Amino acid sequence: MSLTSSGEGFSGGVRVNGVTRHIDTQVLSDRRLAGAEFGYRNETTGFLNKFENLLSTPDQPGSLSARLSEFESSLITASSRPDANERLEAAAWSARDLAIAINTASDGAQQARTQADRNIGTQVERLNEVLKSVERLNSQIISAGSNNGDTSSLQDQRQTLVDEISEMVPIRTVPRQKGAIAVDFR
Repeated sequence: MSLTSSGEGFSGGVRVNGVTRHIDTQVLSDRRLAGAEFGYRNETTGFLNKFENLLSTPDQPGSLSARLSEFESSLITASSRPDANERLEAAAWSARDLAIAINTASDGAQQARTQADRNIGTQVERLNEVLKSVERLNSQIISAGSNNGDTSSLQDQRQTLVDEISEMVPIRTVPRQKGAIAVDFR
C-alpha cells in the first residue's frame, strides 16, 4: 500500500493513496513451470502405479511374470514326459492361468486408459472455463484502470486463475496494455 501522512492541525493520520503490487516475474514464472511439471509427474506416477498393481512385481506370486515362469516351467516338465497326462494337464492349467492374468491386465490397462481420457477431457473443459474467466477479468481490469479504479482485487483473482492454469499446463504470461495479460502456452 502506498500511504502518506495527513497532519492537519492537531489531528494526524494516514491516508491510503493506493495499492502497489510487487511481483518477481521470474520467480513467479519458475514456480508456475515447477507446478506444471509436478502435476505432469504426479499424473504419470499415478498411471504407472496402476500398471504396477495390475502386473505386480516379478517377486510377487501371481504376478504376470511369475505366471509366465510357471507356464514355461510346466511346458518344460510336460515336454520331458509327453505321455504323462498329469503333466499335460498341469501345463494346460498353467496356460489358462496365464491367459486369465493377461486378460485381467489388458482389461485393467483399458480401464486406466479410459479413465485417463476422461480426466484429460475434464481438465480441458476446466482449462477453457478458466481461460474465459481470465479474459473476463482482463476486460474488467482494463475498464477499472481506465476509470482510475482500484484493480488489485481483480488482479488477485486473475493471479489465482493463472496459477490454476499453470498446474494443468506449462505457461508464461505476457503483460499487455492497460494491465491485461496474455497467457502463452509453452
